[in-house]
Amino acid sequence: MPLRNIAPQLYKELDERAKKTPDLDRMKYFDNILVFVYGSLQRGHEHYPIMAEQGRYLGQGHTVMKCFSMYDTLNGFPMVFPETQLEHQGYIRGEVWAVSPDTLARIDRMENNGEYYKRQRTFVCLDEQVIPSKDNAHPVVDCQIYLGMNRLAIYQRMSRYFSKNQFNYQWYRADSDRNRRLAWQKTQLVLLLRWQKDVGEESKSSFLVNGPQNHTKLN
Repeated sequence: MPLRNIAPQLYKELDERAKKTPDLDRMKYFDNILVFVYGSLQRGHEHYPIMAEQGRYLGQGHTVMKCFSMYDTLNGFPMVFPETQLEHQGYIRGEVWAVSPDTLARIDRMENNGEYYKRQRTFVCLDEQVIPSKDNAHPVVDCQIYLGMNRLAIYQRMSRYFSKNQFNYQWYRADSDRNRRLAWQKTQLVLLLRWQKDVGEESKSSFLVNGPQNHTKLN
C-alpha cells in the first residue's frame, strides 16, 4: 500500500507547504533565513508569538530601497506594495528575524504566500549593531519580505513621516487597535442595516439604545 494512503493527513500538510513555499527545497539548506516583518509579526503584535517561539530577533531596520508604500487594509494588518509614484515612495521600517526553514514555511502558510502576499527578496539596513562589522557601520542584510499582491480599492495608503532625512512608513500597535475598532463599528453598522430591513425604520432608535432584542432576525 502506498505511503500516501497510510498517512493522507501528513501528505496533505506537505502538499500545502509545497504550495505556499515553493522554494522550500532551496531554503532547507540554510540554518537561518532572515525575514523582514513590518506588521502583525512584529514584537507586541497579534502574531508575534510565532516569531518569539521559533525565531531570533536581530533588530529594527528599514529597507535599503526607497520604492515602497504601505497600505492600511482596515483589518488590523498592513500591506506593502512596490510604489511607482515618486510622491508616495518611502522606506519601510520593521524588524529583522532569523528563522528556520520550517518556521518560514509556517509563516508562508499564515500569510497565504502566492495568494495575498508574495514573498520576495530585499535588502534591509539594520539600525542596531546586532551583527558585528569591521567598520562598525550599520550592516545591510539580505532578507525575505512579504509584499501585497492585490491592492484593493478599500485599502488606504498610510501617511509617511519624515525622520533622519528620509520618508518612512511604519506600522504601530495603535494602528492595529484602531483598525479593530473600525471593524467592530462596521459590524455594528451592518447589523443595524439588517435590523432596519427586517423590522422597519421605527426600530432604529430602540436598536441604538438597547441593541437587537431578537437575534434570530440577524441570521
